[in-house]
Amino acid sequence: MNTQKKLSLCMIVRNEEQWLENCLRSIQEAVDEIIIVDTGSTDRTKEIAADFGAAVYDYKWQENFSAARNYSLEQATGDWVLWLDADEEVQGGDAMSVRQVLETDAETILLGGIHLLSYYGENPPDPRRAHGMNQVRMFRRESGFRFQGSVHEQLHLSDRAIVQSMIFQLPVTVYHYGYLDETVSLRDKDKRNMLLLQQEKNQGSPDPWIDYHMASVLYRREAFAEAYEYVNSSILQFMDQGYLPPSLLYKLKYSILLVTSPTRESVAGIDLAIQLYPDYVDLYYTKGVMLFEMELFREAEEVFQKCIALGEDRNEHLTTKGAGSFLACYYLSRCYLSSGNHKLAQTALQEALILNPDYPEARELLKEMDF
Repeated sequence: MNTQKKLSLCMIVRNEEQWLENCLRSIQEAVDEIIIVDTGSTDRTKEIAADFGAAVYDYKWQENFSAARNYSLEQATGDWVLWLDADEEVQGGDAMSVRQVLETDAETILLGGIHLLSYYGENPPDPRRAHGMNQVRMFRRESGFRFQGSVHEQLHLSDRAIVQSMIFQLPVTVYHYGYLDETVSLRDKDKRNMLLLQQEKNQGSPDPWIDYHMASVLYRREAFAEAYEYVNSSILQFMDQGYLPPSLLYKLKYSILLVTSPTRESVAGIDLAIQLYPDYVDLYYTKGVMLFEMELFREAEEVFQKCIALGEDRNEHLTTKGAGSFLACYYLSRCYLSSGNHKLAQTALQEALILNPDYPEARELLKEMDF
């Protein structure tokens, strides 16, 4: 490497032979050392890691992801630390850009951010089925940051308002495949995570993220009533601790209400959330679909137009691909059809297909209109 500064990649793994090679290949050129902490693999995971020159450490699993993650940090010797999961992959051509943060002379820059694109749905990944959000994935090792939380571990950052000034946002995209249907089923992630979250909750943890993550699991299980209780509990806990609840909590809350027969009350509620996060396109999109399902097409039309105007570039929020582009255009076309305006509907569908040529619902509706 040309720079005197050193970058350590730290990972924790277990039975990751399906993913690990692609992950390491995507980032190996950019890092000076690879630290792999293995929590009990019985497949070829450790062999693959060794093939990439990684230092592999065996670690007895303690039912705590933060403990394993922090152990990996203790082995690092770099000036900066980058962490990834095995089911992640750096976008081709982006790897060397992670080193930009090593060159900063600003002493206040302690963290590095990347853009994480998480796929969901069936495998292979579908670009139409993804959520994007900026995430902190690097930090100066000397700063002493450590992880907390037994599951869905996060770097412990005490004052998030100050933290924003510490972040160097990198032009790097990382793809995450861990929530594809096949992967979730194979690992039974939700069952494991729910058990760990419940254990942490029973121990009296004050962390409001616990209830949010439990709500997310319950939502995926379609236990919507329970999920709604937990996400509301998380929101209240953030408020009780003097914090503005993060925007993705409101995304989950109103996604739940969307699938459980939306009402005028739920629309009024999401309007309050929009007042808190007026630039969050997913909240508008969810509101628009609510109104559409309630057959309030004229009101929905205005909301989908707002979605398109906002776009999808506010990456500090967990954003659904299409919410500010092809999905909004598709729903907008259906609103136009409801009022008999076929010309505008056709234009909106054509725009949806320009934005996403592989969008079958838009193509099929456009084909029906041609008859």
